[in-house]
Amino acid sequence: MSVDLLLRLLQLSLITLMIMNQTFAQTCKAKIVDEDTKQPIRGASVSLISQNEGGKIQESATDETGFVSLVLEKEVFYQLKISMIGYEVVSRVISLVVQGDDDTSEFTLKRITHYLGDVDVFQNGKKKFIELKDGQIILNVSSSPLETGGNAYGTLLRAPGVFETNGNLYFRTKSLNVLIDGRPTTMNGEELKNYLNAIPSSLVNRIEIMPNPSAKYDSEGGSVVNIILLKNSAFGLNGNVWGNIGTGEKVRHNEGVQLNYGSGNFTTYVSYDYSGNHQFYKSMSTIRQSALQLEQDNHELRKRSIHTFRLGADFNLTNTITIGGQFRTFDNLGNRSASNDALGLTHSGDVEEVFSSTTSDVHISNPYVNLYANFQLDSLGRSISVNADYFRQRRRWNDNITIKSRDDFRSQLLRGNQPIKVALNSVSVDLNYPLLVGKIEAGLKGQQSKSYNDPYWEKKAIQQDDNWEVDSVRTYDFRFTEDIYNAYLNWNTSMGAYLTGVFGVRGEYIRLNGELIEASDNKRRTLFYVFPSVGLSYQKTPDHVWSYNYRMNIDRFGFNVVNPFEMYINPYYSSIGNPDIKPQIP
Repeated sequence: MSVDLLLRLLQLSLITLMIMNQTFAQTCKAKIVDEDTKQPIRGASVSLISQNEGGKIQESATDETGFVSLVLEKEVFYQLKISMIGYEVVSRVISLVVQGDDDTSEFTLKRITHYLGDVDVFQNGKKKFIELKDGQIILNVSSSPLETGGNAYGTLLRAPGVFETNGNLYFRTKSLNVLIDGRPTTMNGEELKNYLNAIPSSLVNRIEIMPNPSAKYDSEGGSVVNIILLKNSAFGLNGNVWGNIGTGEKVRHNEGVQLNYGSGNFTTYVSYDYSGNHQFYKSMSTIRQSALQLEQDNHELRKRSIHTFRLGADFNLTNTITIGGQFRTFDNLGNRSASNDALGLTHSGDVEEVFSSTTSDVHISNPYVNLYANFQLDSLGRSISVNADYFRQRRRWNDNITIKSRDDFRSQLLRGNQPIKVALNSVSVDLNYPLLVGKIEAGLKGQQSKSYNDPYWEKKAIQQDDNWEVDSVRTYDFRFTEDIYNAYLNWNTSMGAYLTGVFGVRGEYIRLNGELIEASDNKRRTLFYVFPSVGLSYQKTPDHVWSYNYRMNIDRFGFNVVNPFEMYINPYYSSIGNPDIKPQIP
């Protein structure tokens, strides 16, 4: 091959590379203006971060006309970030395509407004107590001096729309599913109330109420409340000590200590709280049936000593991987004394009065462990989180009941031991994936719970001395297993400056098995449900939100409902669980 030919080939190659370089090189032009005045913003910081490269490609600032130009070498996905003092940060994923020199994209920045009185930000950076944000009602407990000396339960009841009925929490007309730090509490009713009463407000950072949760959250319950506890990430060792006392019918007190330690990529925290209270209950009721009218007068005194312990740690392995865990336990030691005076009136004029008194000792222990790992996939906010939960409940309940009636026909003594064990294990994986338009949330979860109850009861007539005999009606061995496997998919998107939407679907496969050992009776069921959800929210000001939501949910009955144990008050008044009951779709 001649030298001239080689030179010509080399010259052709250089020309080709120059053409390719010009083809791939691209100028990104943008204009930044004020959302309200439409005037250009000078000095706004504009940066583009490449998804493929994993680092910052270029950064610049707008000129006096609000324009900025960035020259890029490849046509890939980028994260665009625009920031300016006094304005909200704009961050979104964009895809650059070959465009002409005159093509310019316009972006608007929303000014941060500081209100007087009802404000977003108070002096010294303190937020107002109640905020509306992203379809949530947020209570900034740590920023409110009014919550000092209170507890998590009382603070939650101060939230707009939250109330208590018959020991259960509701938001407006919907039942509440309560989470602690985003994880399930696996408690409800009186037990949940005692647990939240034992958490002082000084340990609570904020409370997030989701009136219409997306498909990401468990389909059980109508609304979700997430109680976020404080984690101090400051360097070194720090902590606080608290205590308070109050009185009503009886005295109540609460005291505790919390320690935090932070060092570089590692933080840990530990807290202990003790709560003691005496609660007095009084109620009167009248029940009318076709052949009987029953009037009851109830008095009850409950004494509780509650110990709450929490230990956790978080560790940043790398810039993109974080692992951690938390252990918490709730121990309730208490006793109760109750009396019930029941007067039965028949249509024929017969009167029967039954008096019952009950003394009880109870010990409830709830150890819980959570282990997690978060993986940041790229600089665009795409991430995967993995959680493993371990929960156990052990309940020992001893009752002594005395029943007296006028004719001594119904008079008897009862004593019983009612141990209950609950074991729950779950594993979940969640994906957060921003798109060009909106964001995808998806996840899988598997959960297994097992419950055991084998009460032992004895009875005897009051006139007898020591002739106790087994009460075969109330003595049994019941076991209940519930396996739940679910998957969800959400799409979150903005549809204009003030309108946002969340569209999702959740599927659940449930296996139930209730077994009454003595009767060799098994109740097995397999269920499958699909739960769609739609949420639209329009928020132009910080304090006014218009929303439309549709969410299909399920009411799964707890172990106390399916357990065929008889809760005995008197011969006229008792309750028993139903192992055949099915979950309900409201």
